[in-house]
Amino acid sequence: MLSKKNSGGRYLCDQSPFYKLQTKARLASILHLDLPELKTHLKSANSDYYEFDLPNAKGKKRHIEVPKPRLFQTHKRIENLLNRIFPPDYLFCPVKRKSYVTNAKEHVSSTEIAVLDIKKYYPSTRPSRIFQFFYEEMLCTRDVAGVLVTLCSFNGHLPTGSPLSPILSFLAHKRMWDRIAAMVEKSECRLTVYIDDLTISGAKVPGGLVWAVKQEIKNTGLHYHKEKNYKGNGERKITGVIIKNDELLLPNAQHLKIHKLRIDLAKEKNLENKKKILERIRGSECQAKQIKVANG
Repeated sequence: MLSKKNSGGRYLCDQSPFYKLQTKARLASILHLDLPELKTHLKSANSDYYEFDLPNAKGKKRHIEVPKPRLFQTHKRIENLLNRIFPPDYLFCPVKRKSYVTNAKEHVSSTEIAVLDIKKYYPSTRPSRIFQFFYEEMLCTRDVAGVLVTLCSFNGHLPTGSPLSPILSFLAHKRMWDRIAAMVEKSECRLTVYIDDLTISGAKVPGGLVWAVKQEIKNTGLHYHKEKNYKGNGERKITGVIIKNDELLLPNAQHLKIHKLRIDLAKEKNLENKKKILERIRGSECQAKQIKVANG
């Protein structure tokens, strides 16, 4: 059995502090809380959030639910412990030393690629799935699993702005992802999962495989959308990265964004605003550097 010491801090499920957890007192200790603090969290679970709407580049608003500072730290603690469980090879986020760029790179040499998104992934991750993970997979007692569900969910779903949601959304649906992975492997194709983005590629991606994957998603109570299918060596877009002629490229929209930011920087007179624009430029340039490094 692998230990934390010889596995880079990661462990198997049965080495997690959540495994076979039986008491609320022990749970509080693991979360660096005392019992009164834990009870306070449980009483204020659905009011311990900041809520706001965040528009995207197209102007469409996304509702965000961010835990308030005290609960945020508890979510960070749970996230940290869950992220130590060994991830499957097909998972690319949230996984250390993997990124949206390495996710795209997995499919560079493939002739055919199929892409699907899970629609409203966090809002669709219900308490029953979270309970199933802690009770059936981690073998917590019912009351401990119930407490964890209350701590981790907001108004009947995973919160959209919690640091915990990326890993817990995966673990809550891991049975589905594992079944999909088995289907893909049987068809001699490659699967990567980047939060709610699913990519399948190979020399040929059978239509029957894509249909079976869609049915698996549907049967789990989720919904897919934004389906894309690519054939040949033309331009393909995977998790925001362009693949063309067996090479990774920064999208033209990102090149244009950097160009516009540099113009804004030259025009801006306010020092604080200049610093903010410069940070955005550095972030975009970091993306370009990651792609360059991935290309070797």
